[in-house]
Amino acid sequence: MDFDLMRYTQSGKGFSAVTDSVQTANLIRRTFQSFNIATNDSDKNSPKYYLLSPSRFADAGRKLISATDKLGLPGVSFGTLGSMTYSDYAYGKYHCKGGNEEEISSVFKAVRKKGLEIVTSDANLYAAIYSDYVTNSPTKSSQYDCIDQDIPLYQMVLKGLVPLYTAPLNVTDNSKYEFLKAVECGIGLTYSICSEVSQKLILSTHSDFSASRYESVKSEILSRVKDYSDYFSVVSGQKIISHQKNGSLTHTMYENGIEVYVNFGASAVNTPLGIVDGGWFTYGREEA
Repeated sequence: MDFDLMRYTQSGKGFSAVTDSVQTANLIRRTFQSFNIATNDSDKNSPKYYLLSPSRFADAGRKLISATDKLGLPGVSFGTLGSMTYSDYAYGKYHCKGGNEEEISSVFKAVRKKGLEIVTSDANLYAAIYSDYVTNSPTKSSQYDCIDQDIPLYQMVLKGLVPLYTAPLNVTDNSKYEFLKAVECGIGLTYSICSEVSQKLILSTHSDFSASRYESVKSEILSRVKDYSDYFSVVSGQKIISHQKNGSLTHTMYENGIEVYVNFGASAVNTPLGIVDGGWFTYGREEA
């Protein structure tokens, strides 16, 4: 079950929209709203919400742990707490997103101490190290800065320490590319599926539903698993010790000696492990 400890739409459960929400640089409390990525305008169909002050994260964490006892949950998912950061100008400590790591880490430590499993999404490093699983692990940079090439630094640091998984392949812009990015780093595949999709859900702000009907993606899932399972079985849990990129070809080596070449280009490429067709991969151990 996913818990959002950061966003709330009204006062309740011991948290006030008047006294516990963040203040802007003008010391004004305000509501926020999701944005439409395509137009960069606020999404009028999404609810307005407040952001809980980082000073109250620990209290929210204690209430969460109490709730898991009542619900009998073996673990929790943090969709926002592991990936979001923000400022609260009511406190100098939390200016410019300061203090977030300390406050968020305290919640994760308390949840771990309770013996609960933790799932995070696109987790920041301080959250990822406390996670049992990280979904939506980033496969490319934010492109916030000017760069020449992306490298899978996130996976190079965390793979072998924390199980990492892709974003749902069936709702990405290019599922074949994201599949190859998973191969490049040896991380788990993810699909978002449901049995049936109503017209109401398709027209909602959750656009993922439009591509998640199981019968529509079943053949793709089975095909990807068939292509990936043998390779994944020998690199799962293995740390990356080397990563190189030459044009459209990447080369990754794991601590158990397995190497994988991934060809992101359209033309076949010759490698020490043989010819790799465009948009495909090969793996194995180089002969001495």
